[in-house]
Amino acid sequence: MDLTITRIETEQIRVPLARVYKGSHYKMTHRSTILTRIHTASGLIGEAYAGDEDAGL
Repeated sequence: MDLTITRIETEQIRVPLARVYKGSHYKMTHRSTILTRIHTASGLIGEAYAGDEDAGL
């Protein structure tokens, strides 16, 4: 199995919330994340996501 990385894709996702959530030191108006896909020569695709709930992407 050839695990040579042939392509890397990233996609930003930002979705508005139906309402604003507030705490003593924060407010959340959106959910945000970065989706990363890594493709290999043998056809395997790995996905990972990470992000901050209200980051400006």
